Amino acid sequence: MAKTQYTPEETAFRNSLVNEGDVGAVSIRKQKPPTDKKTGAIAKDDNGNNVVTYSIEFAERKETEEGETNLLQFANAGVPLFRRGKGLRVTWFTCGAEFASTILGVNKSSLEALPIHSPENQTRVFIGALNPSFMMKGQKKMFKLQTVAKFASDLDVVKDEYDIKHLLGTQGKSATAKREGADGEWIMGLNPKTNQADYIVERVQVQLSTEHINAETGEITVTNDNAWNHITIERYRTPAVSNAIIPQMENAFSGEISVINPL
Repeated sequence: MAKTQYTPEETAFRNSLVNEGDVGAVSIRKQKPPTDKKTGAIAKDDNGNNVVTYSIEFAERKETEEGETNLLQFANAGVPLFRRGKGLRVTWFTCGAEFASTILGVNKSSLEALPIHSPENQTRVFIGALNPSFMMKGQKKMFKLQTVAKFASDLDVVKDEYDIKHLLGTQGKSATAKREGADGEWIMGLNPKTNQADYIVERVQVQLSTEHINAETGEITVTNDNAWNHITIERYRTPAVSNAIIPQMENAFSGEISVINPL
């Protein structure tokens, strides 16, 4: 995927997500029309019209892991700048114009005027909604971002086609495997199915949480819908992994995931 070129307005808003768990709807872009995989024809809605879809960038300030201490935050209590968590979770969420307008207040005329997003034309409509929520069946719903990690050898050759094809990066495409920075060390996990070191692919998806208010005490609690939780994989370190130059996976796209055994 092409790197997003953020506007000053978008950058300022993303930087404003200072509290752990803050969620922001940053901006929205128009996507290529979805097509039928068999015929290649543009998909139709229930009324026979061509489907038009948009993609919203959601960002969430990560939480500090349990047991960790943020010394700067402790030493600068009351200063929002030092309340930032551990970076941002980011994902793009597909939706229709009605959802964007009704739930996030995006002007429909602005959406219709958008060109289809491409690496050369990254025109977007800024949203800038902090911790957006909406009512559903009398309950307050809030957007949250869930991390879902998989081992490379567990990827599905159909559903995870993109992740497999670009696992270690291809020309013009970033690696989908987890690593330290753009060109850093690969972050491996120990796959219990094979007992071997394996690449990790992490994806972020939008989920919902529900606010509950105790009628007697007024206490507010929040639960994740369908009891979702983050799915993470612990990093596996050995001297061999740390110092190895891990080769390209020749058969990745064929579905024959080659797992490197560093032991």
